[in-house]
Amino acid sequence: MSDPATPDLFSPGFTDPAQGAGEGRDSTDRGAAPGPADDGAPTTAFPAPLLPDRHPQHDLFICDVADAVLKDVMQHMEHPFYSLSKKPETAIRRYEHNGNWLEITPSVKGLATIYDKDILIYCISQIMAKLKDGQPVSPRVRINSRDLLVFSNRGTSGKDYAALIEAIDRLAGTRISTNIRAGSEEQYDSFGLIDTASIRRKHGLDGRLLWCEVKLSDWVFN
Repeated sequence: MSDPATPDLFSPGFTDPAQGAGEGRDSTDRGAAPGPADDGAPTTAFPAPLLPDRHPQHDLFICDVADAVLKDVMQHMEHPFYSLSKKPETAIRRYEHNGNWLEITPSVKGLATIYDKDILIYCISQIMAKLKDGQPVSPRVRINSRDLLVFSNRGTSGKDYAALIEAIDRLAGTRISTNIRAGSEEQYDSFGLIDTASIRRKHGLDGRLLWCEVKLSDWVFN
C-alpha cells in the first residue's frame, strides 16, 4: 500500500514537484495559448503534462516488449471491469441488457484496479513477442518483476514490489460471471482474469522479488 506521507503519482490531483507550483509564473509558462494583448479574450490552457518518465533509459527493451504489439483485452472496454479507486472496492458490479447479464465479483481484497491491468497487458505483450518470433506460447508467463515495474512506469522500491503482490492478489480474486442466451437455451460462464500466480523472492531482510509467474485464464489468453 502507498505511504500516506508519499504523494500518489497516480492520483488525479498530483502535481509533479519538478514542474513547480506555478506561483509567480506568467500563464504562458504553464502552456497557455497566447492571445491578443489587450482585447480581454480568454486564453485556452493546454492539458496538464503526462506523468514523468521514471525510466528514461527504457531498459525494458531487454524483455522484447519494445517489439511487441501491446494487445489490450478489448472485451474490457465495453464494461468497466476495473476500479478507478485507490481504496479497495468490494461491491459486486452487475450489468444487464436484453436479458443478458454480466456480474463482476471482487475478493475481500478489492476489485482489480485499472493499474492492476498493466500486469495483464504486459503478459499479453510477452506472448505477442513470442508469436512474432515464431516461438510456442502458453497462458503461463514468467516475468521479471523489475521489468514489469519499469514497463508500467512505476518505481522500483520495496513498497512498489509489495504493491505488485497486492495487485496480483486482486487480479486472482476478481471473478466474472455471465450468461449467453441463444434461442431456447442459456449458457452460464464463470471465470477469472488469472488462474494462478507464483512469486519468487530473496530470503532475508530486503525480500527483493526475483520473478513472478502468472497463468492467464483461458478467457484472457484466447
